[in-house]
Amino acid sequence: MAPIQERRRFPRLDSSHLISYTHYDETDTPDAMGMGKTLDLSQGGVTIQTHASFPAGTGLELVIAIEERLIKAKGRVIHSRQVEEELFDVGVCFTEIDEADRESLNQFFKKISTA
Repeated sequence: MAPIQERRRFPRLDSSHLISYTHYDETDTPDAMGMGKTLDLSQGGVTIQTHASFPAGTGLELVIAIEERLIKAKGRVIHSRQVEEELFDVGVCFTEIDEADRESLNQFFKKISTA
C-alpha cells in the first residue's frame, strides 16, 4: 500500500492558545461572539475548539493569544464537527492576516521548531 500523501500546504503544530472569535453569517453580518482554544495551528489556518458550530464557508474573525502577542486574522470555516455535547472542532483557513501578525506567527513557528 502506498503511503498517504500530505495535502496540506503548511505544516501543523499541535498548540493550545486562547482565542476569541466573531462569526459572520452568509451575508457577512456578525451574528455570534465567543471564546475557545486552538487545537493546532499552521501558517495557513487553525483548528479551534468552541461551544458553537459554524457552517462551512462562513467567516470568522479571530484573535489568538500567542505568548505575549495577540494575533488578529480573518478566516473561512472549512469544517465543523461535534466532538462532545456542545463542543465542536472547527477548521479555519486564514484569508486575511496583516504582515506584522504573520511575521509574529512565523517567528513563533521558528522558535518552536528549533526548541
